[in-house]
Amino acid sequence: MEDGKNKKGEKDIQLLGDTMSYEANLLYPEIKVEKKDLKLAKELLASYAGEISEETAVHNYIFQMMLQSNKKIKETLKQIAIVEMHHIAILGQLIFKLGVVPYFLSINHKKIEWFSGHFINYERDWSAVINQDIKEEIEAIQNYEKIILHTKDPNIKAILKRIILDEEIHIQLLKQLKEEK
Repeated sequence: MEDGKNKKGEKDIQLLGDTMSYEANLLYPEIKVEKKDLKLAKELLASYAGEISEETAVHNYIFQMMLQSNKKIKETLKQIAIVEMHHIAILGQLIFKLGVVPYFLSINHKKIEWFSGHFINYERDWSAVINQDIKEEIEAIQNYEKIILHTKDPNIKAILKRIILDEEIHIQLLKQLKEEK
């Protein structure tokens, strides 16, 4: 790392006296799959655009950012949302390569549930918001870990493990914001 920039050349953040990036300082693996797998693609749809998903996380962080007056918190939420958008793009490409069009929906018990604004946490109490954000990042990791156990494809495992690293950083950042406010 040189001049406070990560491998992508993006600026690291200064948060509470420590330099920390909004994402892991590690390149993402190539987005490829061994073979089409509709069942796995449908599993990934939940992390892509379900109730606890990258899509929901982006909307949560943007909504929370708009309500913030604290510039450091506002910037952190914005940058986390940007990383989550990258995760959406990665998952969408994986889902498509697995054989399913990556519509913004999830499939639960053979029932299609389209992404909806009712997934978004519209809570305005900061303590409740930050606690829910941390909880949802933990649940996202748990969902990825379940998918990792269900697949034999080493490419998908590597990609999801890489995304988990970012989510772990988000938890650290959110915990620091919780302490700061």
